Amino acid sequence: MTTTATKSKVLTVLSSNVESKSRVSFTVLSSDGVTRYSTVFDKKHGCSCTCPGCGQYHKVCYHLTGLAAHAQALLDEREAQERAAYELLFDPCGLYL
Repeated sequence: MTTTATKSKVLTVLSSNVESKSRVSFTVLSSDGVTRYSTVFDKKHGCSCTCPGCGQYHKVCYHLTGLAAHAQALLDEREAQERAAYELLFDPCGLYL
């Protein structure tokens, strides 16, 4: 479990999952301490959250703004890992890339 501070709220991340090199999802705890929301960042399809602020009112919620930098870091890390694995497999001497 990770806690991230935003401007006015504290965001508690219960879990994160890098599903592919372009998609990462989080399960976050609401401010009431009971309700859980699913927040998804996708490079191809944008971001979404299942909280009422985002879903019903079509606003960018603090879950999305609070996790945007963390999601980008996870996606960048995943891309670097895939690039390193590719280079190790297809160009171990570093001659052709």
